[in-house]
Amino acid sequence: MAAAALKAQLNALLDSMFTTGIVDEAFQHLRSVEQEGFLAEVVNLFLQDADNILNEVAHLLSIPRPLRPPSPSALVISCWLVLISSALSA
Repeated sequence: MAAAALKAQLNALLDSMFTTGIVDEAFQHLRSVEQEGFLAEVVNLFLQDADNILNEVAHLLSIPRPLRPPSPSALVISCWLVLISSALSA
């Protein structure tokens, strides 16, 4: 019974995420062809990458402006943010 309730909660959460656009048809496709642990591994890798990138961005932004390397930092930050946003839309 507890498993059925958890599955219903998961389905309701996924329906909500699909309705709001957080997940899309690509996610549904991954879910339908999921091999054991495949989808969880994909999501975990994305979250780890995003976390690492955001931590590096936060670190670069925490460096006082006079000590911060001039242009390359802004370029690197921009590139990382583009990587995250493109990964979200892929």
